[in-house]
Amino acid sequence: MYIEVEDIKQVMRSLPTSSKLSDQDISFFIETAQAHVDSFLSEVYTTPFLVPPPIIKKITLDLAVYYLTDSLYTSFQPNAQEGNQVRLQRSTELLRDIRNGDIKLVGVEPIKPFDAIGYGSTFEGEVFFTIDPDKEW
Repeated sequence: MYIEVEDIKQVMRSLPTSSKLSDQDISFFIETAQAHVDSFLSEVYTTPFLVPPPIIKKITLDLAVYYLTDSLYTSFQPNAQEGNQVRLQRSTELLRDIRNGDIKLVGVEPIKPFDAIGYGSTFEGEVFFTIDPDKEW
């Protein structure tokens, strides 16, 4: 795993005692987060990472905390969702930037060049859609 149960416990110092979360329960959220990261980056990097870069550890930690808090708090603390959504959004944006080559992973080679990732153009000839309001269709 990219992170350990203790990493989650450090971040989530105020885990509710009534929830009786075991280390096995927390491991489930870590595995879910790692699967999220691996599936997002698998088209660019060989996953799982043998030695995950620090940013991958951080994203995995944020996602694991997101999944954990989403599971624990959404029913009785709806305001906790706002901060949690920011955590998910930030992690997803970082993963997208890594996948697109905007953020490079130190010490990890992509499985194909970043310029080979994306979508091919079907444009062949005259532009027929424009934002020119005067152009007749």
